[in-house]
Amino acid sequence: MFGVQYIENREKSPMQQLGSSHDIKKSSIDTTCAPRIEWDDESGPIELKRLQNEKQKHQKKLRTLQQDIAKAKLDHRTTPMKSSHEEDTIHILKIARAHTYDVIDRLSNDISDLNIAKYASSKKKEANKQPDKDSKRLVVKYDTTGVAGARELDARELCKDVAFAGTDRGVVQMSVTVPVSIDRIQRHVDFFNGDFDAKDMTPEQDLQLIKVPKAYVMTAKGLDNECGTSRHMNKMRQWKEHSNDVALLERSIVSRNQLTMEGVNSYNKVYSDVKSRLRDFYFSRRCRAINRTKLYRTRRGYERAAVKERRYVMKSVPSKKVIHCIGDQGTGVGSRIRGHRRRGGKIFERLHGKYTTVAITDEFRTTKLCPYCFKTCVHPSYTKVLPGGKTISKRRLGASLCVNPNCPAKKFHYTTRPRDGQAALSIALVGASTMLNDDPQPLPPFNRVNTNKKKHKIANMP
Repeated sequence: MFGVQYIENREKSPMQQLGSSHDIKKSSIDTTCAPRIEWDDESGPIELKRLQNEKQKHQKKLRTLQQDIAKAKLDHRTTPMKSSHEEDTIHILKIARAHTYDVIDRLSNDISDLNIAKYASSKKKEANKQPDKDSKRLVVKYDTTGVAGARELDARELCKDVAFAGTDRGVVQMSVTVPVSIDRIQRHVDFFNGDFDAKDMTPEQDLQLIKVPKAYVMTAKGLDNECGTSRHMNKMRQWKEHSNDVALLERSIVSRNQLTMEGVNSYNKVYSDVKSRLRDFYFSRRCRAINRTKLYRTRRGYERAAVKERRYVMKSVPSKKVIHCIGDQGTGVGSRIRGHRRRGGKIFERLHGKYTTVAITDEFRTTKLCPYCFKTCVHPSYTKVLPGGKTISKRRLGASLCVNPNCPAKKFHYTTRPRDGQAALSIALVGASTMLNDDPQPLPPFNRVNTNKKKHKIANMP
């Protein structure tokens, strides 16, 4: 069927001649078959299962042989009177073990050939299928979870029941998450299409719909508190002070100047003298226990921070399904800005992906453009008076100012907005406009490809 046959050797083996309980079976491969195995959907899974069971049976036999060999060697060493019969028994057991190894190896090769044939058959069937226009798009349902690119998601079936959350990542503020409802998405699309007249809006009723939603901010300091980093550092500091002056040894190494050859030689000499004591300290039982506790607390801290962020988003929007649109830039990995700790943000993609849908969204121009008029924003400036009476002009890098006189938000005197919150809102807008559109393209102002489109329509929306 597959060109693979296992033939039992009918000749009695040395173990069978001695009356042993081990039944040795030699296996061989029919070399007359074609080198390539064709996969059959009906008989292929049955044959593959049979080979796997045969392999497990021989592996169990191998473990029994290993135990018998070890027992025979132990008896041979502890017996005061050595006999040739015991040596022959050990030799026969080793022959049986070698035969079993050979059978397992051949079975593994045949299983590998079948898996390769199965994979080639599945690829051939996929190639014969007609390519579908939306085959590469993941349809988001209420039970859909995981992490995917924004262009691979399709949330048109949910439409009114779906909400979005935009996340802009950084270093000082690790992440700024803004919940965005589908009505707000439609309003911003109307702003771009020019179908929304700001004159019909009343400041008392619609100001909350215009303002950037209140963001959930995750800082490096807050994550340190969740992970217990400060507590761990204090424990290590106290343990160093009471452990043979480890802190003094470390300071003696750090204080050495390594800019000259004499300093390098002095550093190497001091390090060679104290390295054994430092290694004994850091690999001691207590230090290893502290590090294990730190690892456990760090994992729990990340999980708690992710849970708090998801709960905040779910409470802020009335929809049943929330899609997290996370920017693909600025994770802050390896950065030390103003003494902040190095913590990457990609771990939250995996943590959120266990329970909801995460879309990795392009951040192109999300920080620079106003989400109301889609014109370029600037940083507002202010004047600072120095102690000597001199004045200087500085910019507030944490804020964005829209200078367009025709901006819809200008009517509500809402031209200055938080930079990170506005960027998170724009990221959610980019992800929603990409996934809810028949043509998987974001709004033209945020599109990397130059386009002359003046209108943008969300699927199943008026």
